[in-house]
Amino acid sequence: MTTLANSDRKTNTKTMYAAVARHHIIGSQLGATPMHRVRPSAVDGWLAELRRKRLSDSTRRNAYTILRAVFDAAVKDRELVVTSTKTAKSRREVPITDRAAAILQRLQARQAADRDRAGSQWNETGYVLTTAFGEPCDPRNALRALKAAAEQAGLSAIGPTLFATPRQSPPQISS
Repeated sequence: MTTLANSDRKTNTKTMYAAVARHHIIGSQLGATPMHRVRPSAVDGWLAELRRKRLSDSTRRNAYTILRAVFDAAVKDRELVVTSTKTAKSRREVPITDRAAAILQRLQARQAADRDRAGSQWNETGYVLTTAFGEPCDPRNALRALKAAAEQAGLSAIGPTLFATPRQSPPQISS
């Protein structure tokens, strides 16, 4: 695992991250909770507490980024095990178009090349969309890439809700 001290971040960034971790994570109720007992609701409560303290958006974002990095490192080092709550009954086949299948095959080939380049640094996660080291893509980065591609294609109002299951039927277009 790469520690903050060994990272290539600037000295000021390392100092700021260490201070944020000390003041807002380690000293918090969340920081006193064993990692394997931390639940999403506890993280939500911690974030709400940071908001109640009127911390700036950037401080809260940095604290969350640090917390996430700690948990990601614990998973990578196998200190924490991520389990799936999916059951065999919940798995199903999803029909896709030939074009989508071709895109996934190209992605699979690219991922194989990434795996070869990464060597022992590759982390097999089973995810379809990964970083160059096999880690799951950060959803925020995926959303930024989606928005940039949509903008390039001349589309607007692209966001995660575009892919949400509609709660009602879409409006019918009459001709």
